[in-house]
Amino acid sequence: MTLFKDFSPTYYPKGSMTQDFGENPELYQKAFGMKAHNGKDFVAPWGTPLFPFKAGKVVEVKNSETGYGKYIRILTDEVNGVCEEWTYGHMSKIIVVLGQRIETNECFGETGNTGFVVSGPTPFWKYNPYAGTHVHVGKRLVKMFKKEHKTWTISYGTGEKGTILDYGNGFKGSIDYTLDEGEDIRQKQLTVISLANQVIVLYRQLINILSLKE
Repeated sequence: MTLFKDFSPTYYPKGSMTQDFGENPELYQKAFGMKAHNGKDFVAPWGTPLFPFKAGKVVEVKNSETGYGKYIRILTDEVNGVCEEWTYGHMSKIIVVLGQRIETNECFGETGNTGFVVSGPTPFWKYNPYAGTHVHVGKRLVKMFKKEHKTWTISYGTGEKGTILDYGNGFKGSIDYTLDEGEDIRQKQLTVISLANQVIVLYRQLINILSLKE
């Protein structure tokens, strides 16, 4: 799963993450009434192209000066009536539109520092290498319905309606998630093996050519 070029889900400076889910309760309780941070923050230089962790439909495109800044929400395909809702925030540029289907190899925007961003020194996290530039990535599960009902109901601008599961968990329904860096590692291993095989084939062809010349 790749969010941007050279992305790694481990902590900065070895990886890209500067703030994990559930960290810094003092900040988020006071600012947003949540238990703690409701997603993960990943850093990259300003203007870095972004790609979604999972494919889906863009169901929200907004700009919140006191929240996620320029952000989008993507709904994945339903599985047993439940969709994953992925939020990508604090962007400098959004290049998708409401209702658009987007795949994991398609860019949806660029990193920025819009919205509620701490750009200077902070007691809450150690690293802030790009003057606050980062992307916040949050995940919620949404039970989809044909009609509005129940207590926690969300209606997207594209017409989908559903209930955010476990909205009262102290994170407004956001949940922790893991990213399998092994997928990228396995792909790189397969690429190396493929290249090695190609070199062997070319070497054998060269030997054959030299043998014919003799």
